[in-house]
Amino acid sequence: MDDPRGWPGSVSRRQQAGLRRAAVLVGLIVALVLIYSLAFWVLPRSERVTAPPRSTPASNPTPGLSAAIPTVPLAAPVATPTLTTTPTLLPSPTATATRTSSATPTPTATATLTPTATVALASQFARKPIALMVENHPDARPQSGLNRADVVYEVVTEGFITRFLAIFANHDAEVVGPIRSARHYFVALAAEYNAILGHAGASPQGFQAIERTGLVTVDNNFGEGKFYRIRDRVAPHNLYTSVGGVRSSASDRGSATLSGIEYKPDAPLRPANVEAIRVTYPDGYYVQYRYDSASNSYLRFMLGQPHVDAYDGAQYRPRNVVVQFVRIWPIPGDDAGRVDMELTGSGPAYVFQDGRVVKGTWVKRSETGPTRFRDAEGQPVRLNAGPTWIQIVHTTGSIRYE
Repeated sequence: MDDPRGWPGSVSRRQQAGLRRAAVLVGLIVALVLIYSLAFWVLPRSERVTAPPRSTPASNPTPGLSAAIPTVPLAAPVATPTLTTTPTLLPSPTATATRTSSATPTPTATATLTPTATVALASQFARKPIALMVENHPDARPQSGLNRADVVYEVVTEGFITRFLAIFANHDAEVVGPIRSARHYFVALAAEYNAILGHAGASPQGFQAIERTGLVTVDNNFGEGKFYRIRDRVAPHNLYTSVGGVRSSASDRGSATLSGIEYKPDAPLRPANVEAIRVTYPDGYYVQYRYDSASNSYLRFMLGQPHVDAYDGAQYRPRNVVVQFVRIWPIPGDDAGRVDMELTGSGPAYVFQDGRVVKGTWVKRSETGPTRFRDAEGQPVRLNAGPTWIQIVHTTGSIRYE
């Protein structure tokens, strides 16, 4: 019965029963917590249930770069001259390349150099060519616009990273890049064509060479030319221009020439006796070319992957591939580890065209004079009309072909 007195604080029997039930429930909850805690610390760690780790999604490969170059057995490279710090003229060409098969004799000069008629492209122009500095740092790949160039040089710079000098004479390109700074040996190459050089700064030796040669230049770092940066790449690998944009920013007076290049009609060998080429630079970086008989051109691969243009997705396929061996040495005391090279004088050269190779020499008489390629008998090597890629390689590099 309820307390008849109704004093404050008095509890009825019904309320007392509710409190007892609540106490039992709290006790059960506390007991369950204690049991769970005890089980967590007693069980081995391997039996505990944890969330699976998050996996990092793989980055999407660049379109067009997934196919590897077909496997081709190539001969081992032969010994090449050792680098010296004192520049000297190279001796007559030695055996710096080997091939894996001797079934087909080495082509002679008479088999490749008979045509002399002017075809498709001219060697003389009413306007100056445009020479553009294009980088080849991994963050700069793939490049744009190189497939529109008449001549592309690939030359090593400091850090064993190559750069391209692209010469545009017959065709313009709407997008070219990424654009980077010049070096003095690129200035010497551009001067062979009396070209307008588009670049973004230069090394101290590069600026000296520009002043010494009188080369017309368009330098982004001085606010010249129509250069721009894109947003989907990080600086400094995102500077671009166009051939027309550089040309419109500089004097275009005077005629020009495609250096010492002379053209000839195609004369493809059937069947080809050189179908695969591999050029290895001293640090292990390498490029490959595979001959395509249908187009009489050479598909280019870089580090085993097809080298394609970012602008149109097309694989680079020059009509001629030239490998020019030169001496390269570090510039003493240069704070950036820059290099110098011997582009004046003579040395070994290999010219690949029409599915064959011509072994000979390169000859350059002065800093601004043309580089001429000659066969083993001293006769000029004429090239097929179309793009030419020239690999300038240290004498400790190697070339293999079959």
